[in-house]
Amino acid sequence: MYFAGEPPKGLEAANFARIGIEGRPRYRWHRFFERFDVAKEPNEPNRFGWVVELDPFEPSSTPAKRTALGRYKHEAATCVVNNDGRVVVYSGDDARFEYIYRFVSDGTVNPADRTANMGLLDSGTLSVAKFDADGSVAWLPLVHGHGPLGPESGFNSQADVLIETRRAADRLGATKMDRPGDIETKPHDGTIITDKVNEMWGTDMTQTITIGEGRAYVFVAVEHANSEVVGIHASRTANRFEALEPVRQGVHRCFGAIAPGVARGLKLRHDHGSNYMSSDFQDEIACLGIEASPSFVREPEGNGVAERFIRTLKENLLWLRAFDTIEELRAALGEFATRYNQTWLVARHGYRTPAQVRADQSRLDQNATADLKLAA
Repeated sequence: MYFAGEPPKGLEAANFARIGIEGRPRYRWHRFFERFDVAKEPNEPNRFGWVVELDPFEPSSTPAKRTALGRYKHEAATCVVNNDGRVVVYSGDDARFEYIYRFVSDGTVNPADRTANMGLLDSGTLSVAKFDADGSVAWLPLVHGHGPLGPESGFNSQADVLIETRRAADRLGATKMDRPGDIETKPHDGTIITDKVNEMWGTDMTQTITIGEGRAYVFVAVEHANSEVVGIHASRTANRFEALEPVRQGVHRCFGAIAPGVARGLKLRHDHGSNYMSSDFQDEIACLGIEASPSFVREPEGNGVAERFIRTLKENLLWLRAFDTIEELRAALGEFATRYNQTWLVARHGYRTPAQVRADQSRLDQNATADLKLAA
């Protein structure tokens, strides 16, 4: 996007390819600044993508580059002090199909000595998030010599791991996200999974392409307790009314009607997209009795349950089949969701299916629960 010139060959080729340097920049900065021409300054891209810390209480101090936090398209670096005194930094890689990262300092905060805390972000463990099918998260350490992060993969030191954070995360098999952005935190027990159904759902959107009608938007609503798909929908547009459709499906399916207050007690996790934050969307879910629970600003794991199902949907349907029309896509989504609910095994529930878990919790006949229809 920013750099012109023929990307270098040899040891840096994989690094440059992974961060998207192809010699075809969107901007023409290289015409005025040689540093943006990799043929003339081949190391310049390695100087970008780092978190730089400024001390607002000491205007004359020198900004510090915190290389231990890794190199990628950071969107913010949210710092919190853990209960044991260590500093934890959450950050998302602001690009499609990239990752969520966490850094935990080795040292602890000294409340009585501000200067003693200045180097806490220089030493610690950087990890990348891998979400399970049930929405739980495992943090995979990005440490030289750990698993595949060794010379055989082109990582000869921890410096290589930090410079090529994205490629290191690829090697560990982290969960690709739909452009993870700002990550915020609040006191949390480390999970966004509920014990009972109809306490919290997550909703999110992804995209695919149809042969005859072009781009299509896919919306899902997923139960946090048992990973059940309660609603799924596809449309030509991504407006607020289309975003509401899987939520309406879920309310009708799980609460028996669409009526004021019918889903009271349910929370809905969603991101801060304009369709979800619009007054029409918020007013309708409030009318149904649903409490909005926006992610990323409030939860460190973000909208993990819906995000993880979307990955499953891509890997098992959207990336495997071509669809002529949005109506054909819509039908396939409904079939997939029904099959998923009846056959997908959830490890944390003793390898039972989402339909079995709901039936057990609702004290309903399992077959009757499985027969609840999913519109698309």
